[in-house]
Amino acid sequence: MNNALTRTLTGAFGAAALVAGAFFATAAPATAQQTVVISGTVQPGLWVDPDGCEHWVFDTGVEGFITPKLTRDGRPVCSETSTAAATAGEVPGPLTFGIVRGLAAQNDRFALSADATFDVDSAVVKPAAFRDLERFFRFLDQEGFRSVLVEGYTDSTSSEDYNLQLSLRRALAVAAIAERYGLEARAVGKGESSPRADNVTEQGRAANRRVELRPRR
Repeated sequence: MNNALTRTLTGAFGAAALVAGAFFATAAPATAQQTVVISGTVQPGLWVDPDGCEHWVFDTGVEGFITPKLTRDGRPVCSETSTAAATAGEVPGPLTFGIVRGLAAQNDRFALSADATFDVDSAVVKPAAFRDLERFFRFLDQEGFRSVLVEGYTDSTSSEDYNLQLSLRRALAVAAIAERYGLEARAVGKGESSPRADNVTEQGRAANRRVELRPRR
């Protein structure tokens, strides 16, 4: 059997539909079944996605609704057996969450390539990088981390002042995602200081354009 689970949702939920998280409208009992095909673990009225996060499922008998299950402070409800949490127990040494890569076996330092995270001269996180960062910060929250230091770095191709400002804006953009998961985030712009490689070759400059993350419990 493939990972897709097919669950027939009858009108058992269908007496009510959730609108904007607070408004309920009465619907007629369903006279026909509706089949919903989703990937993940299905529970009555609840869908757990492949990352371990829960979503409410509602069936009016005419159409279905799925909405994320949130805590009182608006954070996603995710189980301790999520994909990210499972990774911690299965992979020895540094952890990897897409573009977010561990720099030490004790997993107290991580880094992501600025080129994979931002466009040139931009501090807007790319969609794919955003998803990887969400997985990473969700994992930190589940593992009991409470804060993270976010340090931005650049190469030396622009002025020192410009590089400081760009590295700070990029660190702030990443820190803002961390705060969505309840982490206290401090952003610091390091500019072209502390290079990891030379700034002579393109390969070296690319290695220096990065954001480093230091989580703390």
